[in-house]
Parts: sequence; structure tokens; C-alpha cells
Amino acid sequence: MIGLDTNVLVRYLVQDDAAQARAAASAIEGAASRGEGLFLPAVTLCELVWVLESAYQRPRAVIAAALEQIARTGDFTLEHADHVRAAVPPTRRPPRTSPTRSWGASTKPRAVNTP
Repeated sequence: MIGLDTNVLVRYLVQDDAAQARAAASAIEGAASRGEGLFLPAVTLCELVWVLESAYQRPRAVIAAALEQIARTGDFTLEHADHVRAAVPPTRRPPRTSPTRSWGASTKPRAVNTP
């Protein structure tokens, strides 16, 4: 099982840096194609939400949809999965094979102050 950190997940979803996005996609999709598990710690998901809201200014509904897709796919093992599923309301969007395709690379992050 491979543990993913926030940066890898952000690069995979947002794809704002082509080289890093390719590396993240290679790691995630390669592991999935080999049948290796991908572990997402709860703190990574919390950081993901914070980064997407504060640095990328993604709407909460879009973030919730991405989290729902991550929670639904069999490729990821979530720490405290029952809590994650309870915290993320189901969306009305049909499932897709990859949570990355709806994000695009057009949004650049803005600098944010850490708490």
C-alpha cells in the first residue's frame, strides 16, 4: 500500500504544473493499474480541503464532489472512511472514472498565510 500526501493529491486533481501533474498521475494511476492500494490519511484529506479552498478558491460543492469520488473509488483506502463518508454529502453528479478530469490546469494557486 502506498501512502499519498497532500501535495501529490493536489497536483493530481488541479494539474497546474504539468511535470508534477504527470508525476502524480503516474504514481496514482500506476499503483491503481498494478492493484496496489493507495492510502489517504485523514490529515491529508483535511489539508486537501484547506488548500483547495484557500489557495485555489474552489467552491465547497466542487471539493465535496471530488471527495465523494475519492471515497467511492476502490483505488483509495481512507483513514476513518466512515467519518469521511458521513462528512461529505452525496452529490447528484454521475460517477466518473477519475476525479481529475473536472479540474483542469487553468487555475493558479494564490499565496495564503498558514494559520
